[in-house]
Amino acid sequence: MLSPFGGEEETKAIPLEEEILLAWRVFSAALPPNFLAPVSASLHTLVREAEGKEGAELEAYAWERLEELARTSVVKDAIQSFLEVAAEKPEVLRAGLLWFRTWNRLSPEEREALYRKAERFKPTAELASKASFLQGPPPPPKPLSPSVQAARSSPPRFTPTPEQEEAVRAFLSREDMKLVAVAGSGKTTTLRLMAQSAPKERLLYVAFNRSVRDEAERTFPGNVEVLTLHGLAHRHVVRGSGAYQRKLAARNGRVTPGDVLEALELPRERYALAYVIRSTLEAFLRSASEVPTPAHIPPEYREVLQRRDKDPFSERYVLKAVRLIWKLMQDPDDSFPLSFDGFVKIWAQAGAKIRGYDAVLVDEAQDLSPVFLQVLEAHRGELRRVYVGDPRQQIYGWRGAVNAMDKLDAPERKLTWSFRFGEDLARGVRRFLAYVGSPIELHGKAPWDTEISLVRPEPPYTALCRTNAGAVEAVTSFLLEEGREGARVFVVGGVDEIAWLLRDAHLLKVGGEREKPHPELALVENWDELEELAKEVNHPQARMLVRLARRYDLLELARLLKHAQADEEGKADLVVSTLHKAKGREWDRVVLWGDFIPVWDEKVREFYRKQGALDELKEEENVVYVALTRARRFLGLDQLPDLHERFFQGEGLVKPPSVSPLSVGGAGVSADLLRELEVRVLAKLEDRLKEVAEVLAALLVEEASKAVAEAMREMGLLGEEG
Repeated sequence: MLSPFGGEEETKAIPLEEEILLAWRVFSAALPPNFLAPVSASLHTLVREAEGKEGAELEAYAWERLEELARTSVVKDAIQSFLEVAAEKPEVLRAGLLWFRTWNRLSPEEREALYRKAERFKPTAELASKASFLQGPPPPPKPLSPSVQAARSSPPRFTPTPEQEEAVRAFLSREDMKLVAVAGSGKTTTLRLMAQSAPKERLLYVAFNRSVRDEAERTFPGNVEVLTLHGLAHRHVVRGSGAYQRKLAARNGRVTPGDVLEALELPRERYALAYVIRSTLEAFLRSASEVPTPAHIPPEYREVLQRRDKDPFSERYVLKAVRLIWKLMQDPDDSFPLSFDGFVKIWAQAGAKIRGYDAVLVDEAQDLSPVFLQVLEAHRGELRRVYVGDPRQQIYGWRGAVNAMDKLDAPERKLTWSFRFGEDLARGVRRFLAYVGSPIELHGKAPWDTEISLVRPEPPYTALCRTNAGAVEAVTSFLLEEGREGARVFVVGGVDEIAWLLRDAHLLKVGGEREKPHPELALVENWDELEELAKEVNHPQARMLVRLARRYDLLELARLLKHAQADEEGKADLVVSTLHKAKGREWDRVVLWGDFIPVWDEKVREFYRKQGALDELKEEENVVYVALTRARRFLGLDQLPDLHERFFQGEGLVKPPSVSPLSVGGAGVSADLLRELEVRVLAKLEDRLKEVAEVLAALLVEEASKAVAEAMREMGLLGEEG
């Protein structure tokens, strides 16, 4: 039989698919992770160019093209490294050619199936002994060109893109600068290149969270100190104070509504008020203000206070309570706990100073707390500042975060190449952002195609949700409606908070006593209020909870979540994450759930405009952008077909058989709205069926009477006038 690589195969046949999977293992294992993507992209392209070539001819052509790329490509170091390996082990090149020649000939569905199998494939010794590309004595080592031979004398190094090189040159100008980096563009790598370019400078890298900090500590050069904002403030406020250390440890850096009730000597039934006070305190601590003001009371809480209490002094009481608690928090001798944001505020109000560094590199600068921005602005002219971020990923405005990129008057550089996904996805994202009035330069440069589909993939995949209630629906849909009761699910961040939300919603529905309301339901007093909220376009959480309650027992759902939760994300058939917990992350296969606010719908946009909520509208647009850009190889939009129809039509589309998105008045309707439509239609039918049945019964009796009369006349049993 013919070998898959070309030529006659003399050994005993093995399944072709297994040989292809083994080829991927051999090829991918031969390269370090940072070189795999650029080499894959190069082989993918050259194999397409070499269509029709087989065996030795294909090998020779590939070697010639790779030698050329090793001299001229922006990823020449990766290509040079691969050629060194292939010169010693020709089977690695053969394996890569086999994999990508197969890949190029497959449909999107077949590629998806093959890639899923490759992730889980475990080769056997028998398979390795029979694979055609591993057979026969190895040929003599391939001679390398002089340029590749010269490269062997020095260790492989990363070759920056032209945009990254320009950013490094701007950094070396010793001036403040802004770096606007699209999703997946390698901004952390660029920051590392900046640090490497100035080895004699002492740099401070302020990371957004602990995971980013831990990774940077492993990979950044020794002239960089890596800290989070809280780590920086902790060094100045807490480290040298035993009293503050004890206050911080008392609640692990958090303040609960129960702490507020105790400090103010309020009864348990005032839990909702305590939650408002706690939320106002948090907003004040993150702000640049010296004292709490009405602006720190979240708008939705101000509306509730005014509507419910009818008390002109209720707002004044909240602010007075916040001032008292802030005083207790600062007091080293008082037992009231110290929060993480609390010691940052103490540091800022004490005239925070950042000493001993030539420059500070600030990551995720589009979502900076005003208090830290205040600290940075106080160092204008004293400390070089580099702000890095993507303004379109600002999704924490509801928490008071500000876009520091707008505040820095400095030259701007851009990273527009995303190595996370392909051009099909990038094109659709550009269309979406242009529609909402925020055009972007974004290019998909991943070495793979990203499929955008209206068909949900087989597990494993990740479901991204806008709300906690949406996460619950994603899990229940997967386990119950799709018949996978024994499957394992991993909810990012754990299930405890979501189970608490479900239990509290259950108490609202049955009128039970709520000792500890969930924060997202703290200001809802009864089920009727929740149903009213569910009718508003900007409350998807309430809408999802009401819909879940119509279908399921909420307590049973809470138990189901706990039972199905996997120990590790990698062991799960389904990963579920809310959008805010997915910030900075990526997955191979992503499905967007139906609880995203459809900001691409003109009626929704008009609602926000009439409410004067343009900032909220902008943030919801950013939420959709962040969600779309979490996927690497597959993006499922079966829950949002109207989003696909408007911006991704024709971009790698796979439609389900005999299914197309329902349109009403020419506008696409999301799966979320379709389910709501179904519930309302059934409710209306229930009211009208009795009336319809009565009309039908009367009509049947009349028609039956006519038929009987006609038959009797035909038989002569009834006169013509009978």
